[in-house]
Amino acid sequence: MKKMTQWVKTAILTVCGAMMMLTSCTDAIGSMDNPVNPEQPVNPADELAKETFYHEEWMDRSVKPGNSFWDFALGAWIKKNDPKDEGPHNNALNEQTLLLESHLADYDSPVAGHMLKLMHQKTKKDDEVAYIFSCLNQMKRGEGLTKADVMRNAGLLADMKCNALFAHYTSNIDGTLKYTIFPGIPVAFNIAPSMNEEVSYEGAVNTMGMFLNKDINDPKVLDTCKVIAQIEVSLAKVLLGSSDATGLTGEGLRYPTSTPVKADQFTVGGLTRAGTGDDDLQAVFREALHVDENTFILPETESVINLFDKFEPSYLQAYLDYQLTTQLSLATVSELDASDIYTYLVQTTPSLFLDYQKEMLMKDVDADGVYEMLEKLRNQMAQHIEGLDWMSSSTKKKAMEKLKAMKFNVGAPEELFNSGFQLTGKMAMEDYQQYNVQLDEYVRKVLPGKSVMDYGWELILTNPMGRGIDMVNAAYVPLYNQVFVMPSFARGELFPADKNSAARYATAYIFGHEITHGFDREGAQYDAVGAMKNWWTEDDKQAFQQKQQLLIARFNELEQLPGVKADGEKTLSENMADLGGFALAYELWNAKQVADGLSGEALRRQQRQFFMSYADLTRRHETESSLTNQLATDKHSANHNRVNGIVRLTDTWYDLFGVKPGDKLYLAPADRVKIW
Repeated sequence: MKKMTQWVKTAILTVCGAMMMLTSCTDAIGSMDNPVNPEQPVNPADELAKETFYHEEWMDRSVKPGNSFWDFALGAWIKKNDPKDEGPHNNALNEQTLLLESHLADYDSPVAGHMLKLMHQKTKKDDEVAYIFSCLNQMKRGEGLTKADVMRNAGLLADMKCNALFAHYTSNIDGTLKYTIFPGIPVAFNIAPSMNEEVSYEGAVNTMGMFLNKDINDPKVLDTCKVIAQIEVSLAKVLLGSSDATGLTGEGLRYPTSTPVKADQFTVGGLTRAGTGDDDLQAVFREALHVDENTFILPETESVINLFDKFEPSYLQAYLDYQLTTQLSLATVSELDASDIYTYLVQTTPSLFLDYQKEMLMKDVDADGVYEMLEKLRNQMAQHIEGLDWMSSSTKKKAMEKLKAMKFNVGAPEELFNSGFQLTGKMAMEDYQQYNVQLDEYVRKVLPGKSVMDYGWELILTNPMGRGIDMVNAAYVPLYNQVFVMPSFARGELFPADKNSAARYATAYIFGHEITHGFDREGAQYDAVGAMKNWWTEDDKQAFQQKQQLLIARFNELEQLPGVKADGEKTLSENMADLGGFALAYELWNAKQVADGLSGEALRRQQRQFFMSYADLTRRHETESSLTNQLATDKHSANHNRVNGIVRLTDTWYDLFGVKPGDKLYLAPADRVKIW
């Protein structure tokens, strides 16, 4: 009985085991009644044909994606050329500008409220001119003027934050803000779209006639205006680090990227040569610009000092008169309406209406959502760095330190640094000057000695070459190792509230773009605290440079205009940032879809939608003249190349859109550059 029972158990186990094996095999290979067909290869053309995209009306399906993805995604929109739809960036800018201007008269600004009221009270031109002369007369002018007098006058203007021959600001020295002297800024940077002697000459003539009561038919006056233009262009060349300032655009103007040196290490040969008789011009320079043992000086300032050797005191003083008059005349209201004067003032002093802009622009801003996205992008970038096969562990460690230290600023400062400023003038230009004097005191006396990472918005809003929060922009500043995202990029127009929107993640590409700027050709020269220091091994630096040359070559293959090649060298850093930012945002979007349970065709549909949303974000009316000007002056690629140039470097694009050898944008896998 026991034997029989044991035999039965064995038989049952054997049968069950066989059935389990059979079931397992059946699951794998199907059954005779219900055979499992092997998965058919995906045909992207079939998928595209039956898929409807969010902005189907903008597409031109007659264009093969592999020949021009820009035209495939946006061809119908481009052909329609609706002047009312200028593309997402300009649409957002227009809407924001209208918002700011339409409420200007109603807003009681705690900081600039006094000036806002004055802007609606037309002053007499004679009163404005009289005030300008009262300011000019604070300087020593007229007969017997020496170079030492001009140097003192230049220092006085710098204290008014009129950045004529010299400007002073706090610069980052090894992570600490230090009082630093810079070259002055040409007037034309603020008032004209381009910079050359002709523009400056015309500006000087207008200023002489309108505000300085000079006879512009007098040959001596016109001669002075010509010299003013020469001084103006000389300053532009200093800022450019170039011998040519012809046709210079405002975007090209920047402070040189050289490292400031301590005052006692500063070469002052120009001061020695320019000294006269019993005047110790070196001592005057140090007194007028507040130079002490803690002062740093940008080396290019030597070129400005050399102007004292090149031009007579009367001409240099005429230039100071021109600078101060032009700055004050930007605050005139006798001939401009309120919106015009507001635009000028915001351009020249970005922080002046900061409280007003914050009140108007921070409504409906998803700052928390942007911060969350930035942190996700940071983590994704960390994975990229760790996975690089061309970088050594020692350089990776430094890169990770920089990435970890990178500071994000979104929307606007929580506390306004200028909240205690007082404006009590009798006219707008007087308020304007009062504000600038207080701003200079803040920059010169409050910021120095502090850690760079203790400050954010203050560093760009008080900078002589700074920007305001009313721009439709985001930026990375290598000197501070900080990313700044303006309110426009945190609102629904560009950053949809729907967290499942591909457009939201497409905009995140811009945030990733700014993070990647920390590691582009320029950004990679700065360390975790924004100091210009080499943190690369020699082999890694060479590998990095070789990859840059490959990316230059890829963009040189594209056309700016039919028959006119793009400039991959000029646009290298922006292309690097585009390439890195796109990869980071796409990976986040893809990971989200997988986490949401998508796979197969549903996943591919969402992957394609990201590429389309990326193209949608770049919508812009491109004309022959705009593309020609952009090629000559802009470090960004044309928008059609920002799309075509990036997608052709992205492996998944080929599979998703059926791009094959023979297509115009096709690149062999080995030629698809990867950097970060």
